[in-house]
Amino acid sequence: MYFGSSVRVEPGATIVGPAWMGHSSVIRSGAKVTRSVIFEYTCIPADTYFNEMIMSRQYCVGRYGETLYSDDDPTQLRWGDARA
Repeated sequence: MYFGSSVRVEPGATIVGPAWMGHSSVIRSGAKVTRSVIFEYTCIPADTYFNEMIMSRQYCVGRYGETLYSDDDPTQLRWGDARA
């Protein structure tokens, strides 16, 4: 696993590697991140589950190429900018 500088993982969050956490990203309590890459300044909200994803503040891409955008209404996944 790789953790960039100033990464914050709250108590109760779970990270299963291999995983890469960009600097200043935040994983909230109860969130689970499995085999994923999280770009810098990305916030993973509490009680969410991300599996085999590449995530930035604006979008995420799944293992099979499906792309979700953080402001899309239909997506059930919520994530965002850790600086907001």
